[in-house]
Parts: sequence; structure tokens; C-alpha cells
Amino acid sequence: MQQGDTESELRLAGSLGYFWYTYGYWREGRAWLDAALARQPERRDGVREQALAGAGLVTAFLGELAAGAARLEEALTLAQELDEGYRLARVLSALSIVTYLQGRTERWSALAAELEVALRRADRGNLNVALHAVGMLALEAGETARASAYLEEALAVGRREGNEFAVAAALACLAMVAHTLGDRAGAVGLVTDSVQHARALGSPNQVAWSAYMAARVSAVWAPAAALARVLGAIDMLGPAARLLLSPHEQAWYSQTLTTLGATLGRETFDDCCAAGRALSADQLLDEALGLLAASSAAAGGQSERESAEGTGSG
Repeated sequence: MQQGDTESELRLAGSLGYFWYTYGYWREGRAWLDAALARQPERRDGVREQALAGAGLVTAFLGELAAGAARLEEALTLAQELDEGYRLARVLSALSIVTYLQGRTERWSALAAELEVALRRADRGNLNVALHAVGMLALEAGETARASAYLEEALAVGRREGNEFAVAAALACLAMVAHTLGDRAGAVGLVTDSVQHARALGSPNQVAWSAYMAARVSAVWAPAAALARVLGAIDMLGPAARLLLSPHEQAWYSQTLTTLGATLGRETFDDCCAAGRALSADQLLDEALGLLAASSAAAGGQSERESAEGTGSG
């Protein structure tokens, strides 16, 4: 292949990286990007950085998180060398997502430092994904105050720019912060808002994420059969929606399914999951709202009983 051809190949493949990622052509995209990058290994410019970023994303979403992260780390180093804010924002957002999916909470402070630099140099709208991912990494690292700050910023940016996807995602993530802090009412209110935004958007990814968070924050109080239906629907929707979870969340999901199976009995549990898999996106969101309502009612009933017991003992 001639020099001009390899130049055009890398430029074209790099420009298509986010198309391949967005529309799920991960295997095809990776093959093109890997081949183009291998033919010009010495380049240190924006063309290579763009191709590396695309290759990192599609590789990670094929399930090869470590290989994808390595590509993105290389892209981040190159973006820093090029000293262009928008490139740094793009790569940092992708790397933050993949690091969260790896469960590498020990990396959160380093990514947070990179994010603080990028926030001073790049448009905040381009860093919304990074704000979400670093916020969730901070939460899993036990840094709830920092998590809340990043996610509140993501929500504010999303609202300011009219980005309803970012708003829906931030509300769901903030619900998890409230849940972690023991604020059941706050968590239910936030994820209810997220579900309503997801319904208006109709995005499979946001429907799955909002429904998952509804199940997550209401699991202790929700009826077992209803919870099994929602998780069954999410399980069906997950691959199509590209709903990927951190190892911490995967462990919760697996343990909850095991507990539900034991509580309901295998046959009833399987029937509930099958019913969930037959739900449309709108029906899934209705079920998610039902979980939240049941959770609020159960928690409210317990508070009333505790208040009555306290009054009686007094």
C-alpha cells in the first residue's frame, strides 16, 4: 500500500470510529482501525489520536476492556502532547467509561485530576460523559461527596445545553448517590424523574439504564415478582441497548437474581423473567415506576410503624 493510501486509510478509519461505536459495528470497526494504525505506527498527530480513540471504544465494547483501555491511554497521551482541549475531552470521556466498566476505582483520582485540567480548557458539554463516569467511579471508591459534585455538574451542564440524554443519565446516577447515603425518598424521586426523561427520549440505552437504577434503589422494598420482571426485561434489552455494568454492579445484579430465584421458586422466577422479556420499552418503564411506587409505600409504612412504636414506648 502506498503512503498516500495509508494516510487516507487512517484518516477515513479514524473519522468512522464513533460511527462504528454508536451503531454497534464494533468488530468491523476494530478490524479497520487496527489495520490502519498498524500501517502507520510512528505517527504522532491528530489523525492517529482519533483512530486510537475509536479503536479503544470499539475494542472495549467487544468485551476486551484491558485492550480497549490500553488504546485509550495511548490516545490520551497523544492528546496531551497535541495540547488541544477538544481532543483531550473526547479521549478522557471514553477512557473514563472504560475504566468504570473495568471497576478500576483506584484510577478515579488520577482521572479526576485529568478531568479538572480538561474542565479548564475544553467545553463542558464535551466532558459530560467524563463527569458521569468519574462521578460513578468516585462513588464506588467511597467518595460520595466528590461523586455528588461531579454528577451535579453533569446534570447542570446537561440542562444548560438542552441535552436530555445527559440529564436522564445524571438523574439516575444521582439516585444511586442518594441510595448509598440512605436517602430513600431522594433516590426514588431522582430515578422517577430519570424514568420520565427516558420515556420521552425512547433511547434503548437510557430506558435500560433508568429501569436498572429503578430496580437498584427499590430492590429492598419492591415485590419480588415485579422486580424479577424488570430485571428480566433489562436482561433482554441489555445487549441491544449496550447496557454495560461495572464489576460491582454486575455482582449486585447476579446476587439479586439468585435471591429472587430462591424467594419465588425457580418456576415462578422463570415465568416472571419471561414476562419481563416480553415487555415493550414503555411497559418496562411502567413496571419500573411501579417498583418505585411500591418501594415508597413500603418505606412509608415502616416509618409510620416506627413512629407509632416510638410514641407508644414514650
